Amino acid sequence: MYITFNKENKKVAYIGEKKPIAYSDSLLLAKVTNIPDKYDYLTAENIQEHKKVEKEGYAISNKEISKISQTYLTCDLVAHFNDNVEESEVELKEKYERLVDKYIREKYSLSNELAILRQANVKTVEFDEYNKYAEECKIKAKSQITLHN
Repeated sequence: MYITFNKENKKVAYIGEKKPIAYSDSLLLAKVTNIPDKYDYLTAENIQEHKKVEKEGYAISNKEISKISQTYLTCDLVAHFNDNVEESEVELKEKYERLVDKYIREKYSLSNELAILRQANVKTVEFDEYNKYAEECKIKAKSQITLHN
């Protein structure tokens, strides 16, 4: 994969399989293999310059035999995320469910919870206590999600 990135802020401007034919002087070209799956924008870090001798040939200006070399860059890409980007509804729901589970686990292990649910018709007082606590956990989780968004 090829990228171009701005010399000043090192922000990535182009990512693609094909090497761009033309790009401005303010952009550098690099080869990369480590493109992150998720990001809002990328920057280039650990930029390294490499020279590779292609072949011997004639220099255009003085018609002498010289080695033709190519300079290229490699770099690591660093993923960045915008702090002000709102989470999707799916992400919020997953976060809410994890919080509810976390709060319930503070009092009930998973096996205890399943035992109470299996015997809900037999041990109604114990089930009512559990259910009341679970509802409190849901309210607590919802308030946490609301506070952070």
